[in-house]
Amino acid sequence: MSDEMFASLANIRPGALEEVAKAEPDVQALIAARVEAGEIFTAARVKEIRKEAAREASEQEADAAEIRMRTTRRLDQMRQAQKETVGLAKGGDHGGNRGIDGVRKTPANAAPTLAEAGIDKNLAKEGRKLGALSDTEFETAVAETRKAVTSAARSGGS
Repeated sequence: MSDEMFASLANIRPGALEEVAKAEPDVQALIAARVEAGEIFTAARVKEIRKEAAREASEQEADAAEIRMRTTRRLDQMRQAQKETVGLAKGGDHGGNRGIDGVRKTPANAAPTLAEAGIDKNLAKEGRKLGALSDTEFETAVAETRKAVTSAARSGGS
């Protein structure tokens, strides 16, 4: 341990050091920065910092859930646009018993499939559910999901 690091630890009250040791790495970095700035810590202050970090993590998780919902809905909007323009793939287009133009392995008239786009059936199903909602219903669903994610994170973190 360097002399500077040892000197900065002098600002921490007894008992608070144990809390720092239990803190998550990002919280430890936050605490270390504040110790270097000369802030004095108590165990209660360390606990408050950890709660603050948990709130921020909860908000980030809610943001991620919202992004997933919006991109999944957009996926269905693109599927609907394909349906209106070139059409959706039908069973048999890619090697079934139905007559096709071109060679069976590379048919000339086959519409792209979900599998070719890397979309599994579960993601497509979720996209169709979200795509069927009106804009108002969708925004309500996003708000409810954000609320559920943040409340679950807060109740689980206590």
